[in-house]
Amino acid sequence: MEVLLLWVGFAVAVGFLAAKWQRSGFGWFFLACLISPLLAGIFLLIGGDVSDKSPRDETGNRITPDTHVHCPDCRELVRKDARKCKHCQAALVPQN
Repeated sequence: MEVLLLWVGFAVAVGFLAAKWQRSGFGWFFLACLISPLLAGIFLLIGGDVSDKSPRDETGNRITPDTHVHCPDCRELVRKDARKCKHCQAALVPQN
């Protein structure tokens, strides 16, 4: 009986952690009940936190309106200080 309570308790913990990380708390709770709270917790940790998945450029910096603009020719995002679009090679006027 105690093992069942521990199993469900750890499954609830996995569900709360999943909900905190913007994932389906009930789905992860259910998965933890089915397979194992330990395995579900490991899978959840491998998947990581998805709450901060904002777009980033090739250097790893966040893409924001303060740092990037749309190219007038191809409409791709380029840095504000770029002189040439890296996608279509159109000449740009750097914006500071």
